[in-house]
Amino acid sequence: SMEEARYGILVPGGNVEALAGSILKLMSDSQLRERYSRIGRERAAHFSAEEMAKKYLAAMSAVLCG
Repeated sequence: SMEEARYGILVPGGNVEALAGSILKLMSDSQLRERYSRIGRERAAHFSAEEMAKKYLAAMSAVLCG
């Protein structure tokens, strides 16, 4: 069965029927597509080069400066 998660629809690996059902669900539900698209863009912003550099520098500073 399909499980709607916060960031998308999860399907069991190798389950072609579940994958096809998920694709059809997204094709027929524009609001769900838009919601997952928006959430994906927001989540991806946390992994930008700038954000990753800030986190890396903060971690190195904590290690080196105690």
